[in-house]
Amino acid sequence: MSKNGIIGIVIVIIIVAIGGYVLSQQGRSVTPTPVPAPEPPITQPPAPTPVPTPVTSPTPTPATMEHPAPAGQTHVITYTDSGFSPKTITISLGDTVTFKNQSSDDFWPASANHPSHTVYPGSGIQKCGTSASTIFDACAHVKPGASWLFTFTNKGSWGYHDHLNAARWGTIVVQ
Repeated sequence: MSKNGIIGIVIVIIIVAIGGYVLSQQGRSVTPTPVPAPEPPITQPPAPTPVPTPVTSPTPTPATMEHPAPAGQTHVITYTDSGFSPKTITISLGDTVTFKNQSSDDFWPASANHPSHTVYPGSGIQKCGTSASTIFDACAHVKPGASWLFTFTNKGSWGYHDHLNAARWGTIVVQ
């Protein structure tokens, strides 16, 4: 046999071997490697909009509502079946606000935002039961006819709401 004949046979053998290999792989399924989905970008959430949300009180007993007001003026915000009145009030540093419940239901005045109550410095619902006289949070239901008061020791514009009906809110501006 000639040199060209041997090369031709070798080429045919290589082609047959490659073809056999390809045919033997066609019956196998190949499992693709999963690619994790990209995580969404972290964005700053929009400012919360008060939304009515029924909430169960972590403290079912009424709070002690009356304690002596320190020096300074006392202002009254009335809670009725329509919400807070006045809805916005401007006071001086060291003034006290008395929240009077003249509605037919319990209410729970607290610093914004619902449900954390952390807008007023040092406040937070998780602090209820630890330092209730120093946080802007009644920490309990205020029954119809009862009051709760708080003395403001920080300047600023402080949002507040009814923890039991977060659609009801207002603002206290402390100058």
